[in-house]
Amino acid sequence: MDKNDWQSHVKACETSGQSARAYCSEHDLVYHRFKYWQYKFRDAARAADGFAAVSVAREDATAHPLAVVEFPSGIRLAVHDASLLTNLVGWLQR
Repeated sequence: MDKNDWQSHVKACETSGQSARAYCSEHDLVYHRFKYWQYKFRDAARAADGFAAVSVAREDATAHPLAVVEFPSGIRLAVHDASLLTNLVGWLQR
């Protein structure tokens, strides 16, 4: 079975209203393989939907940011523009 077949099964399971285990049993699928592909597609969808294009410009490196967000990975995001700060709140609430 290829990636497209698994993607069809994952979508069909989501619309069927059945649990993943019941769907796999009914369609003779290995449950653990199904869950692997389900997570793989879910992660790909999150990656595609979870980010927005950002342009970076260094105007004044000494200016104090309005907000700083530090992610667990160690990446720090400093926001210097009030309009971006409003958008940031919305993005973080997703």
